[in-house]
Amino acid sequence: MNIKRLVLGTAAGALAVTGAQAADLPVVVEPVEYVRICDAYGAGFYYIPGTETCLRVAGRVRVDYQFFGDLDEDDFILSGLGYDDDADAGYRFRARAYVYMDSRTSTEFGLLRTYTELQFTRDNAGGVAVNLEEAFIQFGGLTFGRTRSFWDFIDAQFGSAFFFATEGSDRKINLAGYTAAFGNGFSASISVEDMATRSAGIFNTATGFGADQRVAWVPDLVANIRVDQGWGSAALRGAVGWREAGVFNGNGDFAESDSDVMFAVGAGVAVNVPFGNGTTIGLQGAYAHGGADYLSGDLAGYVFDGQYNPVSNDLDLYDGFSVAGGFSTNFTPAIAYSLGAGYAFIDTKDDLGDVNTVTIDSYLTYEVVRGFILGAGIQYKYVDTSDIGDDSALAGFLRAQRTF
Repeated sequence: MNIKRLVLGTAAGALAVTGAQAADLPVVVEPVEYVRICDAYGAGFYYIPGTETCLRVAGRVRVDYQFFGDLDEDDFILSGLGYDDDADAGYRFRARAYVYMDSRTSTEFGLLRTYTELQFTRDNAGGVAVNLEEAFIQFGGLTFGRTRSFWDFIDAQFGSAFFFATEGSDRKINLAGYTAAFGNGFSASISVEDMATRSAGIFNTATGFGADQRVAWVPDLVANIRVDQGWGSAALRGAVGWREAGVFNGNGDFAESDSDVMFAVGAGVAVNVPFGNGTTIGLQGAYAHGGADYLSGDLAGYVFDGQYNPVSNDLDLYDGFSVAGGFSTNFTPAIAYSLGAGYAFIDTKDDLGDVNTVTIDSYLTYEVVRGFILGAGIQYKYVDTSDIGDDSALAGFLRAQRTF
């Protein structure tokens, strides 16, 4: 009897312990995939969960307070560049937000990269302007999309990136290009680029306005040879395109027209000074036949690429050249300065006559803490036209900028 009770009690105890253990088992939780840092391409990259693609999302907020004024009476010459203080106020307040997205994937054929830069700008009482500054795909040596022109060299290196161009191109443009790297910093590129963005139009000698022109007919072909090494960079550049102007008929076709080949050549060098705090000195020059925008981003605002005479059905492209240079340095780890200057000349004949422009751009920044700078800049602009007159303007601005 006692043995029977003992067996039953032992069995009951075992069941009780087993039941308690079963009730205490933890709930099965799905594994969590944490974001992994991707340090192969620099700081800020991480793997997109579930992929082998590295992504970096960054941003910037820039606030500018610009003050400008025409120094002469002929403000109609520079009014197209924003210096018309008779028609506008003498200042422009600007708030701009930037969004950057950079993705990179290593493939068996090479690096696959995409890059996007969005800008949201609000000036004074105007509306919000949205600009797709850059959006491109790179695969090996191929580049597709919108990015800096393969013609540009040091155009954006010196100056504030707020004022008008210091007699340089500094152009973001839609293109398709290929770059071949030969090692030791040597490379060569060829690119098909949007002609419509580059076109400054054709002057009609009979009407005094722009002539009829198909501006998206044939894209421009751009090429360069570069070397980028520890001492600095150097480049030879060339561009060729097709320009046609005439008189349209009622169907939008040319009743008559004339055409010519546009071309531009240029060279530049930027040297990293071995002494000093990150000091760089650069110089570049260019010559263009029918391509004002290859000489300066400013010139396309009021100078045509050429002129068309409807009486003789003759297209005559303008010739011009530009030279620009500058330097940038760090006085201390927190204080930086850059100075850019340039000169451009175009013979516009029956349009404005000889056109001479001079631009000087100075910019000083102080990095208060990492990623946050306060800056101040000033620019002087002078334009002289042999047929109309000359004009000059002065502009300055204060800036607060946070990059993260």
